[in-house]
Amino acid sequence: MTGGQEPPPEDAGISAALDILGALDPAAYADRSRRCGPAERSPGGHGAAAGTCRSRVCVGRGDDRGAGLRAAEGSAQVGPIEKITLPTLADDTSITPVLSVTLHAQPQEPVPIVSLSRHLRSHHGMPASPDYFQSQSGGPVGMWPEGFPAPAPGLTPPRVGGQGSGVTIAVYDTGLVRPAQSNHPPNVTQLTPGDIETLDADSDKIVDLYFGGHEVAIAGVIKVIAPAAEVEAVRITEANGVATDVSAARRMATTLREAKRSGSWPDVIVAAFGTQVCDEDPSTPGSDMVPLGLQAVAEAVDRHDESFVVASAGNRSTSRRFYPAAFSESFPTVLAVGALDTTVDADQSPWTSASRTGPRASFSNYGSWVGGWAPGVDLPTNHVIGLRFDAKEPVINGVARVNGTSYAAPLVAGLIAERMARATVDAEDAWEDIAARGVTCSAINGSGVAVALGAMTDSAMSPPRAPRAATDC
Repeated sequence: MTGGQEPPPEDAGISAALDILGALDPAAYADRSRRCGPAERSPGGHGAAAGTCRSRVCVGRGDDRGAGLRAAEGSAQVGPIEKITLPTLADDTSITPVLSVTLHAQPQEPVPIVSLSRHLRSHHGMPASPDYFQSQSGGPVGMWPEGFPAPAPGLTPPRVGGQGSGVTIAVYDTGLVRPAQSNHPPNVTQLTPGDIETLDADSDKIVDLYFGGHEVAIAGVIKVIAPAAEVEAVRITEANGVATDVSAARRMATTLREAKRSGSWPDVIVAAFGTQVCDEDPSTPGSDMVPLGLQAVAEAVDRHDESFVVASAGNRSTSRRFYPAAFSESFPTVLAVGALDTTVDADQSPWTSASRTGPRASFSNYGSWVGGWAPGVDLPTNHVIGLRFDAKEPVINGVARVNGTSYAAPLVAGLIAERMARATVDAEDAWEDIAARGVTCSAINGSGVAVALGAMTDSAMSPPRAPRAATDC
């Protein structure tokens, strides 16, 4: 808590989830105060802690900000400063690096990291932000919008036609599960030997973290839509399995520097993770104190203009911005994707809709910053083998039904890969082509364009097969 304020009411599920997060990372710190941003409860019943971050890490941008931090440190001791360097531009000019600063609290005195970040901004003119945790579920920590992945009878056959041939999609996420524990799609490989996810460290046949197998499931969605695309799995999580702004930015910066050096940029980047953020000014809701690490990565991708980021809009049923997806408002090479529920139309397929649109999924975030909409409810996809997600949950044997904007985003990435291969255009132009043929959503959802396939035999450019319904996005 900051400023001595009492936390707003919080349901037992959120408290338990935050307790779990604290056990995973002793530096975890949840700012539940209203100064971080209004507490929310979505129509779907998903509560939301106002802000969750690592209390010992603050992020700034510049070459040496240690002096400002030391002036503001208060009872905390400033530790090592890590510089995260982005790839230089073609003219050898640099993008401002990100500084990750570890702050060591005094015993029994957690660092008020949100207040400190605001102080650095207002009194020292220093860009600063907490090191926000990045949630793979896009919702409250420890929860999926419609419960855990559920067993499915079988996989959807990939589309026929070699969609996405020659296109590389980099998925920054949990890393690739070892083959014995997951049903790998044939089109996915780990970028490096270290991009591995450990599912069940204690061998109790229960997945250790609720988002286990997330990257495999994402790759399975891409396999259905663009079976000929190459998928590179990249791990952004720390050793404990949790991702933060710093861990994600560090890994993305490293791989993008190597991509520039080797001339092998991914065509499309999928970012199926994110966070809501605290307000820079508590009296001004929406004055977002954005995650500076991921902001720098988005800037680097945009200025190099070699890749296109497709990011999940989040699963909190709110118009409140969710980052990195909401960097779409600042960088044209970032696309935020919300989820449609296409299980309710006549064709009975979760993948398609004859109108190319559908109702907004009950859990999906929305708003003017969301540019694309695609199916994200009850999609059967590749998943873990021989493991449960809870002692009371059924065993998953390689195929599961999943829900979330985490899966709407890679579906759009697959459509972009299809268009890139067929029209020989870059990813940004491919999206513009697809969007021009899609169905514009209503203003109540913030507009954006729905691009569900009318049928699995259609292309990303096919017209709708039926008129939209009154309940559609």
